[in-house]
Amino acid sequence: MAGQMSSLISSPQSLGNVLALTRKASAMTQAEVAEKADLRQATVSKVENGDQGVRLETVLALLEANDLELVVRPRE
Repeated sequence: MAGQMSSLISSPQSLGNVLALTRKASAMTQAEVAEKADLRQATVSKVENGDQGVRLETVLALLEANDLELVVRPRE
């Protein structure tokens, strides 16, 4: 993604916000992201709205579809 954005994710809501902002910045619809991630559009919507019952595989697929990566590091 252009602009090299970095975000601290501390809740399902903050993850959903980042995914939605990234998708919109890429001018993609939820349906387009869902197709890239091999998910349903309703699943993309649930994640973007902060649903807490999301599987890790779903999150990873959405990160990849949005050209994002997960980085784990010690807290500062």
